[in-house]
Amino acid sequence: MKRLFAALILLIITLGFTVYAAITVNNYSSRMLSLINQSQEDFLNKKSTEDNLSKLEEIWKEAEPMLYIFTNHEALENISVSICKVKAGDSEDFLKESAELKEKVDHLRKGEIFSFRSFF
Repeated sequence: MKRLFAALILLIITLGFTVYAAITVNNYSSRMLSLINQSQEDFLNKKSTEDNLSKLEEIWKEAEPMLYIFTNHEALENISVSICKVKAGDSEDFLKESAELKEKVDHLRKGEIFSFRSFF
């Protein structure tokens, strides 16, 4: 009976971490996607994108250590590089680089969504 109780506790802890990871990744990626979309709209409307990109970088600096625990490190490195490219890029490449960044963040979010397919 003690073994069954210990196994049940481990199962609950594992499920708790899985749900927490999915919620955390979804929260950060949704916030980042919103800022990327807003930056693209501002760019198309000939407004400054500096505020949104600064907020995006702040959210990323806050999220990155936590996401390293839950997700693929290579994907996180690719997102970091894309954020730097978007911030440092010129106006000709802004839409291309921001679209790539948005795709990478969305891929990260979709990869952590809780589903039966993610277990098999």
